[in-house]
Amino acid sequence: MKYLFLLSCSFAVAGPVWAQEAAKDDDQEIMVADRIRDNLITVVASGTEQRLNWDGQAITVVDEKELDAIQGPDLTRVLERVPGVTLTRNGGPGSFTGARVRGADAEQLLVLVDGVRVADVASPAGGTDLGTLLAGEISKVELLRGSNSVVWGSQAIGGVLALTTRTVDGVAASAEYGSRNSFSGEASLGHNGSGYAVGISGGYTRTDGISSAAIGTEQDGFRQWHVNGRGKVELGSGFSATATARYADSKLGIDGFPPPTYSVFSDTPENQTTREASGRAGLDYQTGSFHLNGGFALSDVRRAYFDPTFGTAPNYETFGRSERADLSGHADLPANFTIDFGADSEWSKFRSSFDSEHKTRLSSGHALLVYHADRLNLAGGVRVDDHSQFGTHWTLGANGSYEIASGWRLRASYGEGFKAPTLFQLLSDFGNTKLRPETSRSFDAGIELGDRNAPLHLAATLFLRDSRDLIDFVSCFGVTTGICTARPFGTYNNIISARA
Repeated sequence: MKYLFLLSCSFAVAGPVWAQEAAKDDDQEIMVADRIRDNLITVVASGTEQRLNWDGQAITVVDEKELDAIQGPDLTRVLERVPGVTLTRNGGPGSFTGARVRGADAEQLLVLVDGVRVADVASPAGGTDLGTLLAGEISKVELLRGSNSVVWGSQAIGGVLALTTRTVDGVAASAEYGSRNSFSGEASLGHNGSGYAVGISGGYTRTDGISSAAIGTEQDGFRQWHVNGRGKVELGSGFSATATARYADSKLGIDGFPPPTYSVFSDTPENQTTREASGRAGLDYQTGSFHLNGGFALSDVRRAYFDPTFGTAPNYETFGRSERADLSGHADLPANFTIDFGADSEWSKFRSSFDSEHKTRLSSGHALLVYHADRLNLAGGVRVDDHSQFGTHWTLGANGSYEIASGWRLRASYGEGFKAPTLFQLLSDFGNTKLRPETSRSFDAGIELGDRNAPLHLAATLFLRDSRDLIDFVSCFGVTTGICTARPFGTYNNIISARA
């Protein structure tokens, strides 16, 4: 569905830019220039900040300037500009939206918001609904294409999508209004002081929409309000405390039965409501050659589905929560070597109207050895994961890049990925506790000139990904043996292999 905004306006009142007050020392100026050119810095490659041209993997960074130029609240307008991405949506704005990277399932893309994993662990396949993530609240998009479970663990088979929410030093606001009573408004307030930075932003988006069904007569609308907050305070001697938080409340009209009306969207009752809360609090220690970061993150997704013909109470509800403790670090070593390392443990749980509460635990550790020279950059690493249901899994990965001429570089990578079975696939009434994780092996090689925001940018990549033990639903009608024992309707099993 497409809709046109007819009027757009924005304003910003900013405080002094710290870069303009920087010392004139050459090293300081280079550091400031790198920070200003945020589109040249990425975290999806190694989990810590590094220059984009140091990595041999296929990575795209869309910065705040480009996001503002695209306009509109729909994040798909941004992602459709990125190579290797196919978008699927089951209705209009706000309806479930998935991004398939290089042909992988949408649930095989790991999505992070301000470093927090935001997958809905209560959904059958454990994916992330991009329909409730709006472009207006985002200041930076990073997408890594290819498997990278060495750094990111479960779900990073197709790639990793990292989103950073907006912050300002001052005040900024924007508003758009257009056809089908569509409105989008965003406002941000922040201040960078001596030894601290704090910011809050929020927005409201709505549209009456049109019917998602071709023969439908009703409007499938969407409404959402959201708020984001970020803060950092220096504690002294290289220590600082950081915190991020996001909350979004969405209401969506979806099609049901019977035709041609299908459903009626109104504030009460709604056809679907989604409430998402996520955040992280942590401590950070940094010197010239050593960086250590630890924290605790939480992601909570609650959905309710309504059929207006049966009253105002929800017909079906789901609740999913993940809690994660993590520690990551970076250290400079002799002879141009560095090491990135980390460890984490995640506790997930879900319940629904038909399923009692179930829980799992996934703990892991990884290390990535990196070599940086004038033109050559190499990296290789290993990860081990221990899951409370399926046991231990090892993952390997390596990549490299070489500058063959000014602005031109060759790059190549090998990555392994895995995706743990979801709580629903393992432990629901349709579950199978003998499931193995989905796995992948990914190769790619390419040549690239410049970066995305240079006057001229060219890139070509060849890739191959083999996936095994993919999980799918198996119908058990008429079958009473094997995995279908005591499963009258069906169950999940590792039955598919795929090549992209």
